[in-house]
Order: sequence, then structure tokens, then C-alpha cells
Amino acid sequence: MRREDHFRPFFSWLSDLEREVARRTQAVPLFSGITAQGWPYCPGVGRLTEAFRVPGGLVWWKEVGGEVRWMWQPLTPGE
Repeated sequence: MRREDHFRPFFSWLSDLEREVARRTQAVPLFSGITAQGWPYCPGVGRLTEAFRVPGGLVWWKEVGGEVRWMWQPLTPGE
């Protein structure tokens, strides 16, 4: 991700994040929504255990049965 990506609306680069999750996990990514601050919980999966940082937030995920459930967690500037 480029620095200027921080200023793009989240849904305009959703596919970029999905490709990055697939690259890191080698599994089929399924977007499960946007999560609030704290440790994210995904219905049907439980707490998401892995994360990586991107401009403007974190991407959390957990592999379940050959699929990866992932969520976006926006951060405020400076976090």
C-alpha cells in the first residue's frame, strides 16, 4: 500500500486488501466487515488472531477450513 492510500475511501481499496490477505495466507479470503477498536470478534469464527497494519488501520484475520475470514479495523491518526 502506498502512503496516499490512507486518504482513499476504504471501499475503494477493499480488493487490494483482499489480495494481500490471500497472498499472506494462501487461502480463500472472505470479508466479514468492519470492526471497532479492541480485539475483533467475527460471528461464526470467534476472535480473529492474526493482523497486519496498512495505512489507516489494521486487517485482522483467522483461517477456518480453507477460508480466511477477515475484518478491517480503522485507526485514528497517530495510533
